Amino acid sequence: MTWKLTLPTARYEATGTTVEVELGAPLHVAIVSKANAFCGLIAGFQVIPSDAPVLTSDPAETAVRGSKPLTCDDSYVREHDLIAIYPQTFPWAFGFQIDFRFQTQLVSGVDALEIWLSVQTSLLESTPKLSLYPTNGGPVWHEGQFLVAGHGLAVMMAHPLDRADCHANFSSKTGQLSQIDCFGRFMEKGVIRRARWLLAWSTSPNSNSPMSKSTIDLVHERFSASPLPLTA
Repeated sequence: MTWKLTLPTARYEATGTTVEVELGAPLHVAIVSKANAFCGLIAGFQVIPSDAPVLTSDPAETAVRGSKPLTCDDSYVREHDLIAIYPQTFPWAFGFQIDFRFQTQLVSGVDALEIWLSVQTSLLESTPKLSLYPTNGGPVWHEGQFLVAGHGLAVMMAHPLDRADCHANFSSKTGQLSQIDCFGRFMEKGVIRRARWLLAWSTSPNSNSPMSKSTIDLVHERFSASPLPLTA
């Protein structure tokens, strides 16, 4: 099995599930179950860039970013990796790249999508941030050691080495995940920052059989010890 790239969509057909990546603006990822016991969206999120204004920013330039989103300029497949590149274009002060690596049976009964986020600027002042927003209508995500979907069939986690650059935000009213912010600190010209996330889910989704704590702990252990992507 491998990625099938037909712009602007990439798809990976896995056992019982399909990974769909829409390479638009914003980029959207969906894990869709084909199992009779749980048919529909297991997990999904959008990736939205933003750049906090610095003292020398032109307010008009900041406002126009929303009407001129960063777009995917290049995408390709290499083995189990899908790479999407969103280069820096005016009025943005940075560009970003996302690598997706499909992990088959990372743990018995669990497939996973490794998400490698990367930001870079060619300007002297930038504070780039990539935010992951849960898909509307998808599962809620609850706070804990790891982000576990409300149905218990999926888990999200940052790599231990990258937690300092990632922050999950939760609603004060509901306690549910509202967004995950990655980076957001000042960057100088030529600097590259990267962060790895893992989205893992059951290969036999059944709402009556959520992922156990021992399985999630083993997923974290395997992810923590996994090698970096070739593009690192």
